Amino acid sequence: MDVKTTCLGVLATGDFTGYEIRKAFEDGPFSHFADGGYGSIYPALTKAEAEELVTCHKQAQEKRPAKKIYTITPKGRMHLMDSLQIDPGEDKFRSNFLFTLYFADYLPASWIEEVFDKRIADYKTKITHLDCHPGNEMCN
Repeated sequence: MDVKTTCLGVLATGDFTGYEIRKAFEDGPFSHFADGGYGSIYPALTKAEAEELVTCHKQAQEKRPAKKIYTITPKGRMHLMDSLQIDPGEDKFRSNFLFTLYFADYLPASWIEEVFDKRIADYKTKITHLDCHPGNEMCN
């Protein structure tokens, strides 16, 4: 997915600032399947606003510049739904973990076992994080 579409996906869950969208890509549920930094998010939001896929309003802040809050429009929701119905193609997958395992024959078995145990624990944490979303009463 392109950054504009993934931004629309985040905005489909609520109104957010560019900073909050970036946080969704870094730490939130979107961190598992989308990338987005300021250098790509803001141009995507500007384009989406020009295409009337989002609206933006400024909210005053004390002793700071006003923050821009983005909202998906009905046209933006339709664009998102249309984009989701396009074959996503193959995943792009790069992994330092798999690179290390490629050379496992050169490493001590005990160290490889530690790496696997840590990776399993990390995935369990990520699964728990994925299960915690707005509306899930078990995470409140």
